Amino acid sequence: MIQIGLAAFLVFLFFKFTDKDKIIDGFISLTFVLAPAILVFLIQIGLRALDAQPVLMYLPDLLYFFIPFFMLKAVTEYSWVKSAVQAGVVFVIVLICQLLIAVLLAQL
Repeated sequence: MIQIGLAAFLVFLFFKFTDKDKIIDGFISLTFVLAPAILVFLIQIGLRALDAQPVLMYLPDLLYFFIPFFMLKAVTEYSWVKSAVQAGVVFVIVLICQLLIAVLLAQL
C-alpha cells in the first residue's frame, strides 16, 4: 500500500505540472496506479499458482502502461503519441517506486 500511495502521489504531481488543461485530477491519478495494481496482484497470484516461469511475473507490469494509455485516450483528446508518452511516464514512476520500496525493505 505504501508503494501505491507513493506512486499515485508522484503521478498526481507529474500531471499537476504537465497537464495544462487540468483534466487529470487526484482521483484519476490514483486510478492510473490502483487499477493496474489490483490486476497485477491477481494475475501474479494466478501465475504463482500455475508455477509459471519467473520471467512471466514481470509481464503483468505492462498493465501500468496500457491502462493509463487507454484511459487517457478515452478521457482526453490527446494524440496517440502524447497519451503514449504520458502513460510511459506513469509506467516509469511506478517501476521506480517498486524498486525503491524493494530496496528499502531489503535493508530491514
